[in-house]
Amino acid sequence: MIPVPSPEVLVEALASTRAAAAAYHTNLFLNLDQIAGWFAEGGLAWMRGPGAVLVRQREAGLDRLFHAATCPGALAEALARLPEPPRTQPWVSDLVGRPEALTDVAGIYAACGFRHHRSLLRMIRVGTPLPAPPDPSVCDEALPGQADAVVAMLRRLLDPLAERIPSPREVARWAADGEMLTVRRGDTLAGMLAYHVQGRSAHLRYWHVDPRFRGGGAGSALLRTFLDRTRGCTRQTLWVLAHNADSIAKYAHYGFHMDPAVDMIMVKGAAGPGGIA
Repeated sequence: MIPVPSPEVLVEALASTRAAAAAYHTNLFLNLDQIAGWFAEGGLAWMRGPGAVLVRQREAGLDRLFHAATCPGALAEALARLPEPPRTQPWVSDLVGRPEALTDVAGIYAACGFRHHRSLLRMIRVGTPLPAPPDPSVCDEALPGQADAVVAMLRRLLDPLAERIPSPREVARWAADGEMLTVRRGDTLAGMLAYHVQGRSAHLRYWHVDPRFRGGGAGSALLRTFLDRTRGCTRQTLWVLAHNADSIAKYAHYGFHMDPAVDMIMVKGAAGPGGIA
């Protein structure tokens, strides 16, 4: 792969691929501003071939892979040319859609050496009455200077192959935009919640509490504050690990229900045994 020359060139290549599509498929759903943010952080590379574009976003310890292809055959040919990853820097690709629509694409990835690591399920909240108002004294507006502490907590709690860990720069931007909340216990970060509002939709990006402080009301305060802040939105969405029954039950308690979409995480080159659904 070679470095992406500019965000504009990449966006144009994706658009021309789609225009020439017989059976277009992609897992890259970003606009120019979002791609520009990745470009500014470095590590954005691509490989362009007949009927397909592969894009790599480098993160610490893994390479995220995105594709845009005119048809299944073009995707298969592109993935076959992909270099083998070192075991310390695996390829990770998210395939998003309805399960029945992902069967063929997941099969192409599997034929090229990828394995199914985890699945995420989408949950949605539409028109559900708000819970009791949150206590405004519990949560604080996150500050950009807290970005390193937030990222450090997420690295302790998350499986980076299944749940993308944001960069400190991204987290600082969310805080500057007023789309992140924190709860502190003394000088310690006890919990955080990040979200994004676009139009009349709100997406819950992250909601996590340090295990040492669970059961003390931090998680409830964060989620209630999020729901209160986004009460003008017509829907709120999130992704949750399919095997995390505890989190699914918590979200259901706050009025979220399952949506048909799934995110199948395909991995190539990671050490250890295969994942689970």
